[in-house]
Amino acid sequence: IWGRPNIYAFFIYLGLKVLKPNGFLAYVVSSGMNNGAYFKKLRDFIVKSSDIVYMRVLDGNSPFDGANHTFQLLVLKKSENTGRYVFRRNGITIFSEEAEYLEKAFEFSSTLREMGYRVQTGKIVWNRSKDRLRSTPEGAILLIWSHNIKDGRLVLNNRKDKPQYIDYPIEKADRGPAIVAARITGHPKRAVLKAALVPPGTLFVAENHVNVIYPPQNASTEDMEEIVKQLNSPETRRILKILTGNTQISKTELEEMIPLGSKVPRKSSHP
Repeated sequence: IWGRPNIYAFFIYLGLKVLKPNGFLAYVVSSGMNNGAYFKKLRDFIVKSSDIVYMRVLDGNSPFDGANHTFQLLVLKKSENTGRYVFRRNGITIFSEEAEYLEKAFEFSSTLREMGYRVQTGKIVWNRSKDRLRSTPEGAILLIWSHNIKDGRLVLNNRKDKPQYIDYPIEKADRGPAIVAARITGHPKRAVLKAALVPPGTLFVAENHVNVIYPPQNASTEDMEEIVKQLNSPETRRILKILTGNTQISKTELEEMIPLGSKVPRKSSHP
């Protein structure tokens, strides 16, 4: 067990331990176990101990009353793992209904990390910083919220209940150009990634529900605009739907698990 101990993780572990060879176990279980660091050891144990013979993330809202979560059907057989529903990339193992499609998507693509970009989650937890939030820019820094990322661009002052600025040390602020992407992607079957470019020279800090993508030193604005375009594309939307079992994307998944097309130069292509 790794990360947060969870009762269904223990239940799967115990079930496989006592299951007879070639026996089957069927679960209705959270799709959140399919990716993410918290369930890394559980996924490794499942691959080592069994074969996934069937998996399907359920459409719609939770089948359990009052539970705001996504669930899946998972059938395991205690036998040698065949690799079905298993996708591996950059030392990360995830479960996906379309693992073969993910393999093909990466054949001629690069990740942000491979292109020299770095991703960090926003520094500001707003409900711990209420006394520093400001409605005007005087003596304050731009605070980028996830709702500011709309239709591929930044839209400021679009929520009166969320102040657009914060009292924050200039020396600790970020400076554009950078890319910001919303962490919340929605139900896995309808996941959407929203990204926008922060213009060059803009001082800002991001709220905790935003991932900030920092470019390599010689990246051009045109390179970054192309990345924004691809992150917002229908193709990336499809990748998200089969990549994540959660309602949000982590900074590691954004950095290492999203394939981007050949129009975006690798780090080594810069002079």
